[in-house]
This record gives sequence, structure tokens and C-alpha cells, in this order.
Amino acid sequence: MTTINNQNKVSIRLESGGHSFSEEQLTKAVASGERVEMEIITPRTTLMPADAHLSPDEVLRMAGLAPLATECAVKSEAVDGRVAVMAVDSALCARLKECSAVFSSPLSSVDCSREGAMLNLIGSVLYLHIVEGGVLRVAEALPVANDADILYYLERFNEVYLIYNKAAYIKGGSRIETIAKKFFKSVICE
Repeated sequence: MTTINNQNKVSIRLESGGHSFSEEQLTKAVASGERVEMEIITPRTTLMPADAHLSPDEVLRMAGLAPLATECAVKSEAVDGRVAVMAVDSALCARLKECSAVFSSPLSSVDCSREGAMLNLIGSVLYLHIVEGGVLRVAEALPVANDADILYYLERFNEVYLIYNKAAYIKGGSRIETIAKKFFKSVICE
């Protein structure tokens, strides 16, 4: 059995619908004892408290994201008391569990010391976090087909949380930055 060494880490990003790594790369990383962290990019993601005693399947079902017949539910490692739960292709899931891979998601990673909206566009998924008073109020992974989807989400969240009066922290390039600059009081690109 291979021992995973946390000092060396191989990060692999998987966007829904395909692999962004080779089988050879994965086999090599596992054989070398490096920790393999798979970042899953999918709107079929939700958060749960790390101390919740629920299975990933139960959490996805409760969030209205029940795994399809071709998917399984996986969870990330805990980050600040939060665990991301994601739906992943079953065949890929079986292979990755074989390799002792750990999962991660941009949804579970947020700096709660910064007030405002954090927007991270990765491929066709918008990760949106809203922090007020040092508390994470909203964490969503939203499907994005075009800029109109981004505008729709921002408008809906602004109706409830008045995010346009706050700072927006942007990751994911000029597309999201251009949209945010039209609406937010302050835009900080990271």
C-alpha cells in the first residue's frame, strides 16, 4: 500500500465532462507517494458542516442535486469547518478512490475576513461567496452558459444581500471582471 506524503502534492483539476490529466500522470503521482488532490469543477456541488453526520449522497439529495445513475457523491477535506460535496462520474470516482486521491472544490475555500462578494469563474461554473460580518452567508456553484447567466445571478443576489454596495473580489479573468465593474462599488482582482 502506498503512503501518501502530504509534503509533496500533485493538484489535478477536473472540470465536469472530461479529464484534464493523463492516466500515466496519475499512476506516477500515486507510485511516488505524492498526495493527489483532485479539484472538482462542477455546479453540482454544495457545502455541509464538517461535523455533520450525513453521507455525501444524502447531502446532495437534500440540496436537490441527487447523483445521476452515472454519478457518485464525494466530499472534500474540511476547510474552516466546511466540506464540499460533489457529484462525480462513477467510473472516474472508482479509479480515484483506488488511488487514495483527496477531493477539493473552490466552493469550500473562502476568506471570511473580507466583507463582500467573492466571484470565481472557472470554465462554465461561477463560484459565488457572500460574506457579511465575518460570516459566510452564501456559497453557491452556479452553471454559466453566457454572460446573461452571470448578470441574472448577480441581480438575484443583489436583491437579497445588496452586494453591489460591497466590494467584489474577482478571480477567473477579464470576463467576470468586466461585468463586475459595471455594478459593484469596488472591484478587486486577484
